[in-house]
Amino acid sequence: MLEDIQPLLSGITNDAARLISEQTGMPADIDEEEFKQLIDAQMQRIQKVNDSTKGEIKSAILIASALDSDEDRPGMLKAALTAIFMNLISKKQRVIAEHEAQTAYNAGVYFGAKQVGAACKTWIAVKDARTRAEHRLLDGNTVGLGDSFNAAGQSIRFPGDPLSPPSMTINCRCRLKFSLD
Repeated sequence: MLEDIQPLLSGITNDAARLISEQTGMPADIDEEEFKQLIDAQMQRIQKVNDSTKGEIKSAILIASALDSDEDRPGMLKAALTAIFMNLISKKQRVIAEHEAQTAYNAGVYFGAKQVGAACKTWIAVKDARTRAEHRLLDGNTVGLGDSFNAAGQSIRFPGDPLSPPSMTINCRCRLKFSLD
């Protein structure tokens, strides 16, 4: 699965940077080391999700093995594993894909803006009940392109930044906008 995801994230990031280049008419060459650092951080974050699913499976096995009746164990284990995998297939996979694609897009805008010499960037929050209070407060904030946004004392380069704390970035749906002046 991870081998399939990495090229997709790289493609989304590169496409967004290319879009910035086309919009501005300026070349956009992404810093390869910074790009690699971003993709590696995203892949590590995805691996942690896989590790949490492994933890759920281990817990289900432990609970089933703790049952007194040998007859109840297989049925309980089957039900628990089915629930874990149904949740993974129906919700987690979609949420992870949406989040990582959004992060890759914002990273591409960030890298593209850096390469075309943008002066500043602006945080654009989704305005609904699911938006973190910290991100609502960032909505419309503009900072220098080389500066970070400050959300509850945490530095974030762009919405979804995998180098920032997960508590500030996981499931972020905000977008990054930039300006040349």
